[in-house]
Amino acid sequence: MILYFLLDTSTSIVLWLIKYLGLGIYYSISYLFFSQDLTEKEKEEKKTLEMLVEQKADIEIIKQYIENIEKNRNKPKKD
Repeated sequence: MILYFLLDTSTSIVLWLIKYLGLGIYYSISYLFFSQDLTEKEKEEKKTLEMLVEQKADIEIIKQYIENIEKNRNKPKKD
């Protein structure tokens, strides 16, 4: 009974490993070789993502500019 349980469990684990390692290797290789061949939808999503990253940088610059203005406003004026 214990032997049957061990063999059954180890078979399930080995099959799971083969399946998911195989899928991982397949997707890795396909990404490496075919990543340049993007569909139109993927190209649009990539452009959108690049635009959002650029906007993130712009937002950081604007935040720094606002912080500088607030610092200058809070400084006591020297007469």
